[in-house]
Amino acid sequence: MLADGTVTRLILVLNAVQVWIIEDDREVGGGVTAHVTISERADEALLSDKLVSRLGVVLLDIGEGTWCFRDELGKNVRRSL
Repeated sequence: MLADGTVTRLILVLNAVQVWIIEDDREVGGGVTAHVTISERADEALLSDKLVSRLGVVLLDIGEGTWCFRDELGKNVRRSL
């Protein structure tokens, strides 16, 4: 059951993907394996807190879509698309 009370079916695929973050100045991930959960109602990809952490991402302002890599905290701000 979803937060709005509706019911949807979810399909879990274990160890389904290898995840990378590719930016102009670096590539991160590659060895990070992740599960995939598929929802018939989803229209966006969601990343778990554990996956974001393993990729070394720090969320600065979720609403504005700003983030950085852990090693550039206080030095660089990146923007999501």
